[in-house]
Amino acid sequence: MREIVLFNRQRLRPLRLPGFRAAIIDTLQHQLRIQDCELGFHFVSPRRMAGLNLEFLGHSGPTDVITFDQRETNRPALVRGEIFICVAVALEQAREFHTDWREEVLRYALHGLLHLLGWDDLMPQARRRMKARENQLVRWLGQRFPLQELSGSLR
Repeated sequence: MREIVLFNRQRLRPLRLPGFRAAIIDTLQHQLRIQDCELGFHFVSPRRMAGLNLEFLGHSGPTDVITFDQRETNRPALVRGEIFICVAVALEQAREFHTDWREEVLRYALHGLLHLLGWDDLMPQARRRMKARENQLVRWLGQRFPLQELSGSLR
């Protein structure tokens, strides 16, 4: 069973949620080989992200992505979690790194997925490995999905 829901709770940039959903499903199926999942992706405002960051991580201000692993111990094969993505931070990072903001948002979604699969970025070596996998997935998706298909009317 694969259940993926997306919520756009920000108004800074219009998102085409079906495009993001298709990219996520394609990645789960063809790259990560995940069949059994229940995932929620929340595109949120800086204010909401700052609140989550403070409440759950003890850090002030917004951050790019926060992942909540909700895997049940009696169903370890089921990948289950909520991924919160701040579009405003994606815009800032895109300007800083000279990338497209939609690519940054997609990168944050992939980063969250990797965390749900057990990838860690706390130590330098693990962070480099995770970043390399992220980059690989972003490149792969970039060949399959035009970034323009990820933005448009608000939904």
